[in-house]
Amino acid sequence: MTLRALCLSLLLTTLAIPISGRAEDHQFHILWNTVSPDGRFAIAWATSNPEAAPDPYDDPNPVSNWLIEIATSKKMADLPELHFWWSEHEALDHYFLDTVWSEDSRYLLILLNQHFSLHNTTIMVQLADIAAGKATDLTDPITDAIKKSHKNYDGSYFVNPWFVAPDRFLLVGDAGEHEYDFYFEFAKAGQTLKLAKAVLTDTEGESSDRYLNRSYRKLHGLLSADEQKALVEEERAWLLKRDATKSAQQKETFTTNRGNELQLRADKIVDQKSN
Repeated sequence: MTLRALCLSLLLTTLAIPISGRAEDHQFHILWNTVSPDGRFAIAWATSNPEAAPDPYDDPNPVSNWLIEIATSKKMADLPELHFWWSEHEALDHYFLDTVWSEDSRYLLILLNQHFSLHNTTIMVQLADIAAGKATDLTDPITDAIKKSHKNYDGSYFVNPWFVAPDRFLLVGDAGEHEYDFYFEFAKAGQTLKLAKAVLTDTEGESSDRYLNRSYRKLHGLLSADEQKALVEEERAWLLKRDATKSAQQKETFTTNRGNELQLRADKIVDQKSN
């Protein structure tokens, strides 16, 4: 779907306003950079030991993660074995999440990545389904699917996850000496998965249009209902200016700058809500 169509569809969606206090009353801590495009859902964490600073591999682990409805603190799905946390005082060392929602805010793809100065790897991939109320660990199925065409495959560092269709997502990652765009098809809330195609690529970057779309969805989910409507109107006006730009290079720069602007606005809100 084009960005213009996305703006129009989001304008027609009835949205819940995030209320962080209710989540805190239930001892949830919301990861605000994981909010869905419709503003209703996000990943939250809680711990049975506030004094601990656990690693995701600690066993037993005091940290649990859920996908919750922000306004009600209702648990929508358990996120098994994730054990990810973050606070304004201390962050989980060497680990970070990369997430992407489907356009309709039904599916959330979660990548738990491990980062060191000379080594990055994706150690877990989960697919959460709001409608089904559950999440599926896709780490092993993804490895098995890639191994069918890359016999010596032993894992990747995936970047720029994206839903390219209601039942298909993209992961950019390596398999041996080359980078690929891996397209996966799924069904039954991720219970079945297959590698649809692997396309050689020479870059881990994404197009300016997709970057803009990603930034727009993130910001949209963080706003109140009135602010979301204002953002849609703002984006309509911006699209008219972009469409009137004749030079391809100028249009590319114009789009990238807009993506940066929306990303900065979203990051500022995330910081405010997280503190």
